[in-house]
Amino acid sequence: MSISQNLLSSDNNSELDFDRLVDTLNRLYGDRDPVRIEHLELTASFSERLSGHFGDVLDQADRYKLRYASMGHDLLKGKFLSDSSQAEVTLNNVVVPVDLNRYVRLNLPTLEPFQLDDYFNTDIQLHALAAGIYLIMEFGITDTRILYPIFFHSCPILSVYEQLDDTTRLMVDLVTLADKLSSNHIKRKQSRPVPLNLELSVFGESNNEFNFTQGLLLARLLGQGRSTEKHSREMSEHYYQRLVSLNPFLGKLGGCPTIDMLREVK
Repeated sequence: MSISQNLLSSDNNSELDFDRLVDTLNRLYGDRDPVRIEHLELTASFSERLSGHFGDVLDQADRYKLRYASMGHDLLKGKFLSDSSQAEVTLNNVVVPVDLNRYVRLNLPTLEPFQLDDYFNTDIQLHALAAGIYLIMEFGITDTRILYPIFFHSCPILSVYEQLDDTTRLMVDLVTLADKLSSNHIKRKQSRPVPLNLELSVFGESNNEFNFTQGLLLARLLGQGRSTEKHSREMSEHYYQRLVSLNPFLGKLGGCPTIDMLREVK
């Protein structure tokens, strides 16, 4: 399975080399991990759908960046990469790191401008940091509205997230939710057990609702799982308080719910 070039192409000229990203993803995953390709395409589709509910908040250039981040967020997450004991491998003439812990540690200075060099051992996850580093070093990507959604799609660092401008924070939220909508959709299609139907929670049974903040909290809880890591808990609490501000009744829960509570409700 290969990514369609049409998914990222546009009639308008863009500084982003979408063709190169698509070609790299196809070389890495096209024959080896078709489900990864499906996940990336679905993430891009969901992020576009979600962003449509925000009107003109994102201009056309930001929509391109959102699509790029959606496609690039799991650039280095293929399971087949972990089968090698080497530091890096060459696949279809594409050289990629395999030991992501080593790769991130060697490139911590690259993360310093983003205030993330101290967070490689948290729930932000290595594959997210590694994907951002790879796009910076190999693709020359420097735009924070692409990189922060990639860095933060598994778990934003709240102290850094709060310093971002409104548009970049929104793009982080969009990719975070789109990523989990995609993975949840694929797992349900495969009849794998999931705590909830995330699409139903966001779009409603008739598919014409839009419960964005509720979806963000649920996506964060799915991402956190049973982790008790500090930054993961802080970000879940942040999304919970945002939801409580919209629905004060949820404050009666006595604190942010957990993934186990979702399983119990089901």
